[in-house]
Amino acid sequence: DDFSPAGLQFIMRFNHLHAPFNNPKIRQAAMVAIGQQAFLNTQVGVAELQRVCRSIYPCGTAYGDENTGYFTGVANPAKAREMLKEAGYDGSPIVLMRPTDLASIAKIPLVAKQQLEAAGFKVDFQQMDWASLVARRAKKDVPSAGGWHVFLTAWTAGDITNPLTMAMLNAKGENGWFGWQTEPRLETLKAQFARASSSVDKKRLAQDIQTLAMETATHAPLGQYGQVRRHWGRLRCLHLFMQAFGPQLALADPLLPEGASLDAADLHNPRLASRGVGEDELHVGVLEAVAADGFLVTFVGERALTNHVEGDGEAEFV
Repeated sequence: DDFSPAGLQFIMRFNHLHAPFNNPKIRQAAMVAIGQQAFLNTQVGVAELQRVCRSIYPCGTAYGDENTGYFTGVANPAKAREMLKEAGYDGSPIVLMRPTDLASIAKIPLVAKQQLEAAGFKVDFQQMDWASLVARRAKKDVPSAGGWHVFLTAWTAGDITNPLTMAMLNAKGENGWFGWQTEPRLETLKAQFARASSSVDKKRLAQDIQTLAMETATHAPLGQYGQVRRHWGRLRCLHLFMQAFGPQLALADPLLPEGASLDAADLHNPRLASRGVGEDELHVGVLEAVAADGFLVTFVGERALTNHVEGDGEAEFV
């Protein structure tokens, strides 16, 4: 089963303790500078797995709502520059951290750097491994003394579907989540959400919380993406096939379909590979097709492997 049908969400988190991001107007300017599509294209790449979603709650879930006011999810560097000027940004560098060894999010800080710089931010781009980033983001020191201004990460949809489980909405200051926002109004609304008894009230409060999250720029949603779940059934069938036949197939010499090669770059022929292991065992077993509900194997010879198939012909396993 798909453990996260709504996928995952990239986010950008600000450090609310230190200038310039202790100014909500400058945080808002950073959010206006952000364009979600570039993050999705760069990190995910596959159009079918991407979803632009402005909501702090994943789109397709109970509280997902794209009424997000000034935050459009489309980069507007000109407007962001105006906002920075009005907010009094002095050009001081912002420390943006990038984990170089965590492939699932390693590319998105590159996009953030480009978009923030286009809006007029001066970016101090610091690259490190994920373990070092995790250790550093826990530091409340000023950025020039080992702290930070911005980091990016990804959340499974199930962890951010409501305001009580979303770490970025912990607004208890230095006792809260990394970034340490202090916003009593958020905590009050969350308490009301927890006490609400009807789904209508909960949905209204969830939207009120999102409105306040946008006003105070708790964090920036950077887009939603899925994993290759539509092929999960096929992968499971391949797994079951190898469980059943793998030990004996591994000992046999490969017999490929006519015209096939062992080119490592060919991702199609390997799944059609067949192996023969002697007269009393499977002569040839070709994995002919894989469907969501099973796999089809064609056997040639007097006797098929173990007791999964008896005789010649085709056998389907579900």
